Amino acid sequence: MLPFSANAERLFGYIGFKANTLTGLPRWQRVLEKLEYEKQIFSRCDESATFCYSDEMAEWRDFVKRMQGLSRLQQVREVNNFVNRWRYMTDYDVWGLSDYWATPVEFLQNSGDCEDYAILKYVSLRNMGIPAQDLRLVVVRDVVRDIAHAI
Repeated sequence: MLPFSANAERLFGYIGFKANTLTGLPRWQRVLEKLEYEKQIFSRCDESATFCYSDEMAEWRDFVKRMQGLSRLQQVREVNNFVNRWRYMTDYDVWGLSDYWATPVEFLQNSGDCEDYAILKYVSLRNMGIPAQDLRLVVVRDVVRDIAHAI
């Protein structure tokens, strides 16, 4: 059971709770830990495209820079359009696993599934200056297909 804060928020008409720890979210915790390392990669890539791991990473970093100063709504729209250009790939097809949460570097190299798109969108918006407290990565249940889906 996750310890939750007393401050519940309404999201899409439902009550959401903030976890006080990440212990119940090991995949997200792994992504956040790897992001600390990847921030160094992003910085080097921003200095020169020759330090980028791939053309896709160089394109993404250039995109993030170009979006600076736009309204939040425009940034969200542009990020959604940019990330959605990648081909959807299941975790099994990419990693041989039933569930794997990819970091931006991993996604840009391999593509991914719904939570991988959501993670790259989240990191893109954070890199554009939107504070973490204004963003959410949400896992919902698609009752029609009876599967989890990240947004």
